[in-house]
Amino acid sequence: MKTTKLNHIVELDGIRGLAVLLVIIFHFLNQPILSNNSFDHFFKELFAIGWVGVDLFFVLSGFLITRILLNTKSGSNYFISFYYKRTLRIFPLYYLYLILIFFIIYPILFNRVSEFEQSKMLLTEQSQAWFWLYLSNIKQVMDGTFFGGGLGHLWSLSIEEQFYILWPCIVYFSSIRSLKMISWTLIAAALLLRIYLGLSEVDPEVIYVFTLTRMDALIMGALVAVFISEHEEINYHIVKKILLGLALSTISLIYVFGPSSGKHLLVYTIGYTLTAMTFSMLILLTQSSNTFILRPIFRSSFLVFFGKYSYAIYIFHPLVRQFMLKIVGEPKVIFGLQTFWSIGFIILNISITVVVALISWNLFEKWFLKFKDKIIISNSGK
Repeated sequence: MKTTKLNHIVELDGIRGLAVLLVIIFHFLNQPILSNNSFDHFFKELFAIGWVGVDLFFVLSGFLITRILLNTKSGSNYFISFYYKRTLRIFPLYYLYLILIFFIIYPILFNRVSEFEQSKMLLTEQSQAWFWLYLSNIKQVMDGTFFGGGLGHLWSLSIEEQFYILWPCIVYFSSIRSLKMISWTLIAAALLLRIYLGLSEVDPEVIYVFTLTRMDALIMGALVAVFISEHEEINYHIVKKILLGLALSTISLIYVFGPSSGKHLLVYTIGYTLTAMTFSMLILLTQSSNTFILRPIFRSSFLVFFGKYSYAIYIFHPLVRQFMLKIVGEPKVIFGLQTFWSIGFIILNISITVVVALISWNLFEKWFLKFKDKIIISNSGK
């Protein structure tokens, strides 16, 4: 297999943009409903499915990473190149955020916030080492205590980083046939482990952030990359039908059993599997030149923009939310509806988060990315 330059797929930027919008709207809407108006509850439930945006990130990451690994497998700098580029893309902003939280924001705000918020800060500070090592999700699983204080969302980045560390080794030392067998085994193991833990009455939030119970989404994305590498011709009309069926099944399951909690046994066992399969088919369909009916949507400048800056948007959005709550106060009922306040709060937070992300990109992130091509990857076989 020769190393070649991979084509940039614009639709994947749009899908990444959709993923980050789902997550941040879900978090910005995480407010108590003060009104008795049924529409307010309907509005919140409508967007409460936004937690699946993290699953979309997982599937997309698994696909993109495996696509790169398969393409560079014959290169002489396979490991060095991959870890070097991932480090430049992921580490600087992640560790900048930790420095900002632990050494600037916490010391400044600690004596200015409530005892409850102080307790959240103390909890995260006591577990600080786990964040620096990308193991915060494991600490949450061990303690059954979930972090706040602007750091609770980093569990998903921990899972991705753990995947980045191990998966290149598995790809490198496996044939395509072995890689498929390993992948399907791990996917089945994740589902069976979720079922076992669920029936054992383990807290669904533990299952939600545990690497071994969430790895199947990443690996399903990886399988899409493997499938594409094997097949030059794919019947995308069948893929489209499969996607439609999976999407309807997934949405029905989640909404029937409560989208906002995701704590029903069927949702966090079979539901996670169906969600990952749905997103896998969506990403597979982006490879089609003719039958991808959602292409205009995912190529839109709006979603592509959010996709480009999604990393910083995801990193900073909880911090923006916390500060905005301090400024605007608790939710308010306007003309009998809290939804008006919620929409305004979402727009305000998204706007500020985008500004922060643009500053982050232009003043910080892009300077590290200029070093990505310093390592030359050999195009010859080993």
